[in-house]
Amino acid sequence: MKPFTKETEVKNKIRELYEHCQHDALYQAAKRVAKYDTMSVLITGETGTGKENLAHYIHDNSSRAEKPFVILNIAQYSGETLNSELFGHKKGSFTGAITNHKGFFKQADGGTIFLDEIGDIALSTQIALLRTLNDGSIRVGGGDNEDFVDVRVIAATNANIREKVELGILREDFYQRINHYPLLLTPFRDKTETQKRKSIDFLISKISNDFNGPRLVLADSAWQVLFNHNFKGNYRELENIINRLYVNEKESIEGSDITDVINEVTGDSLMRTCKMSSATSKHEQFVPITMNEHICVIAHNTFMACGNVKSDAACKLGIDTKTLNKYLAGYNSMVNNPTTMGINPIGMGEKVMGIN
Repeated sequence: MKPFTKETEVKNKIRELYEHCQHDALYQAAKRVAKYDTMSVLITGETGTGKENLAHYIHDNSSRAEKPFVILNIAQYSGETLNSELFGHKKGSFTGAITNHKGFFKQADGGTIFLDEIGDIALSTQIALLRTLNDGSIRVGGGDNEDFVDVRVIAATNANIREKVELGILREDFYQRINHYPLLLTPFRDKTETQKRKSIDFLISKISNDFNGPRLVLADSAWQVLFNHNFKGNYRELENIINRLYVNEKESIEGSDITDVINEVTGDSLMRTCKMSSATSKHEQFVPITMNEHICVIAHNTFMACGNVKSDAACKLGIDTKTLNKYLAGYNSMVNNPTTMGINPIGMGEKVMGIN
C-alpha cells in the first residue's frame, strides 16, 4: 500500500471543505494545535463526521504540510501483519517476506501518520508503538538495530475509547500518549439549525459544481425534513441524499421528495419476497426487509466478492472485522432461521463460511 499523496483534485476538495469550516470552533481549535507539531491528537466521533478531513486539516496547517500525510486503518490488520505495516520488515524475516518493506512510519518520516480505528489496536502493537511515541524509535521486523523517525501521530476512533481503557483493551499509558490533545466531532443531528443549513448549502453548492448542473432549491418543507432527520450516517448520509436528489433531476425540492430519498438511502422502502410454506397459501407475499437485515446481506455479498478474506471485506465496507463478523452471523441467522426460509434478497441462499 502506498502512502497518501495529495493529488490536485483531492487538494481542491479539501480546500473547499476548509473554507466552509474555517469559522467552526472545532476547526479553530485544530488550527491552534496544528502549530505544536510534535503533539499527538486523538479525534473521536461517529462514523461519517469527518475525522479524516480534520486530520488533513491539522497536517495542512502545521509545519509538516509539505511532508507526507500517510493513512493507516488499524482495523484492516492484525498481529504481526500490523507491526510489519507500521514498522516495516527485512527480506526473509518471516514466511512470505520476499522483499524489504518500508513501514508506514518510515514512509511518513518528517510528516504525519493518521491511525484510524485506533481502538482496535492489539495490546502487543500498543507496546511497540509506545516506544515510537516516546522517542521516535522503530525496530524493523527481522532487523538488529533501531531506527528513528520524526512523525506526528493523529489517531481517530468512533468507539468509546475511555471504556476500552477501563476494560483493559487499551493500556492507560498508551491512551495517555495518543491523547495529548483530544478533539470531539459532534454528530450532524446535534448541530444547530444554522449549522445544519450551512452544511447543507455547502454540499448543494459543491455537488452542483461537481455535476456542472443547476443548484437545487429547497422549499421550507424540505429544510424541515432535513433538520429533523436523525442522520445516523452523519455527513456521508447527507451527501448521499443530495446526490440522489440530483439524479432525480428535480430542481425544486419539496419535503416529500426528501422523505422519498431518505427512504431509499436508509433502506426503509426495500422489500423482500417471502415464499410462504403454509399449506393454506402458496402465494408470494412482500414483507419489509429491515435495515439491519439489508446490511447483513451487503456484508455477506462483499465478503464473498473479496474471496472470503475478512480484512479485505471489512476495509471495503469501512468497518472493523468484529463488526463484519456480527453482520455475517446475522446473515447466517437469516438463512438458517425456519421462519425466514425462502427469503432470497440480493443473492441470499448459501451459508456464510468462516464464521466462528
